[in-house]
Amino acid sequence: MQGRKGLSEQSMPSPSVITDKCTKDNKCVAVCQRKNIHPREDEADYANVKQLFINPKRCLACGSCISVCEHKAIYPLDELPEDMKHFAEINAAYFRKPKAGSAKSSAPLNPAQAPA
Repeated sequence: MQGRKGLSEQSMPSPSVITDKCTKDNKCVAVCQRKNIHPREDEADYANVKQLFINPKRCLACGSCISVCEHKAIYPLDELPEDMKHFAEINAAYFRKPKAGSAKSSAPLNPAQAPA
């Protein structure tokens, strides 16, 4: 099966994942080509989260964020240490929108709300 840019799914780069080592220094935000790392300092929930998140559906897997993270908080999905694999779901959950008619808040999820 062919993936994006004609690469097989096996050889496609995997999206990056931010873990709880994140200090919110925002260096990754500055280098992200897709502006895909949230929340940003000017977004309402910035003060309410302990870390930043990468949307796995929009990540180009370019590695720019990984290279600037001095705290080693960002990994390619396929290189996440076993004890940090749950952060892939935490990052993805932050970007999920509640379904219409849902009783859930429309605010993005924070790590405490994401399933482990």
